[in-house]
Amino acid sequence: MILFFFPWKTLAKTMSDEYVQHLSEEEQQELKSKFLGFRQGLVAVGTCHHLLPPHCVAFTKKYREFRFCESDVVIATFPRSGTTWTQEIVWTMRNGLDFNMASTVSLDVRSPFLE
Repeated sequence: MILFFFPWKTLAKTMSDEYVQHLSEEEQQELKSKFLGFRQGLVAVGTCHHLLPPHCVAFTKKYREFRFCESDVVIATFPRSGTTWTQEIVWTMRNGLDFNMASTVSLDVRSPFLE
């Protein structure tokens, strides 16, 4: 399995319920004015107070307990830097240049995201 991986593993260690801080209404309003895509607000998570959408907290246990297999490949890229292209290249190289399979099976199935 090829995985795209955001550094959740480190963050997830501090993402239990006791590390989730709900922000005041004033803080929420300020954030909503600056981050227009987060209409539901944000929560501060972990000891460093990372700001995340509230629904992310529901997945913390899953991320804390995730185990990689020895055959997994982790692809970590910066945003907008060719992630999809990199996923395609790595998958194709690991699967004997099987362009038929690459064109018939969705990239989401061949290279799932963890984020």
